[in-house]
Amino acid sequence: MIKKTASLIVFIIIFSLYFSANESPYGINAHTGSNNVLAKIKEAGIKWIRIDLYWSKIELARGDFDFSEIDRIIEYCMNNGLSILGVLSSSPGWSNNNKGINYPPDDVEDWKNFVSITVSRYKDKIRYWNIWNEPNVEKFFALGKADFVDEIFLPAAVTIRNKSPLSLIAGPELAHLEGQGSEWYFWLKYILTECSQYIDIVSHHIYKNTGVYAIFESLEIGENITPSVKEVIEDSGFSSAPFWITETGWDTELFSEDEQETRYLEFLQKMEKKSYPNKIFFYQIIDDATPGIRPWGIIKSNFTEKPAYSVYSDFISGLYPPAEDSEPDQLSKKCYMEESVAMSNMRNKKKFIGNLRQIRGFFNKFPQTKQFVTLYYNYGSILKVIAHNFPEFRRYSLKTAIIINYLFPTSHQKIIDLIASLKP
Repeated sequence: MIKKTASLIVFIIIFSLYFSANESPYGINAHTGSNNVLAKIKEAGIKWIRIDLYWSKIELARGDFDFSEIDRIIEYCMNNGLSILGVLSSSPGWSNNNKGINYPPDDVEDWKNFVSITVSRYKDKIRYWNIWNEPNVEKFFALGKADFVDEIFLPAAVTIRNKSPLSLIAGPELAHLEGQGSEWYFWLKYILTECSQYIDIVSHHIYKNTGVYAIFESLEIGENITPSVKEVIEDSGFSSAPFWITETGWDTELFSEDEQETRYLEFLQKMEKKSYPNKIFFYQIIDDATPGIRPWGIIKSNFTEKPAYSVYSDFISGLYPPAEDSEPDQLSKKCYMEESVAMSNMRNKKKFIGNLRQIRGFFNKFPQTKQFVTLYYNYGSILKVIAHNFPEFRRYSLKTAIIINYLFPTSHQKIIDLIASLKP
């Protein structure tokens, strides 16, 4: 009895020491970056990296493994205090008759063997694993969610548990999409239900061009006609599980470098204020120099730092004060236009609401127009009356808010009278 108790205590101590070793919430996607790229991550004070362990590049033929690139990355990380989230994905051509990296192998034993050998090799160095990347996106996984669970996720998860019992699995790494067949909420509910005993950390990818506020609205409130990520997680019994965002970011082709910097800071400050998500892996550390690939990095392919690199590094170092609460949190405000549209019989509701949010997000990007968004919410109740009584003005709600402020800043009734006089 004493020996069993002592062994249990030793196990708990080792487990606690390992999993509390790096509690930093700050990470970034590094793919299989060079040591110079990894050095820039270390220099910034970022403690976590998400790397790709492509089956298609490691096992070029059945039984012919080349781990040299992964060995190099791991050696650097072990010597420089970086923690790793490893992504196992991408079928080699020999495994599925050259159908593509987005199809499962013809024989699931080939996949299980790769996972077994890889996890066994790195079990003392990589303790956190992703199984596949964005399986609800066809270019990454061509089949449906049931096939993904049966042929990819569960075989890998069981193997990881057997080969490295102390490892943790973060998943399911879905893209926040709503297109037919890719609906993130159906995939998330299904995978969390079917694989509940094998998921330790819920992880998700989410990109929003409209702004940081839109990301947190999607995570915490939902989008009127779709649930929030939190709601699906809680309904699936994972309310106490850690939640990580393992991809989000803004490329500097669509946005300026200054806009990218602003959004990084806004996200980090909101995350700090909420203590949620528990960990962030921005996408990504360095621009891909491949022609046609958008520049998502916070450093350029020639290693020139973008402003977002300094912001991320300085924020981690504690050089930025907490975000000010001078303006009410966007998430506490009601959008009456969205409410009325969601409850209406309007066709293409999603498109209409998406366009409305794009307008808000566009106005929110610039100091000279950001005030319009504030006006929109300040006069939301007026807009609700207008939208209810004069449907033809629904498409111009933001413009109406501007008119309210500049023409009739103090009299709501005058606005109603004005709109009434304009009604055909």
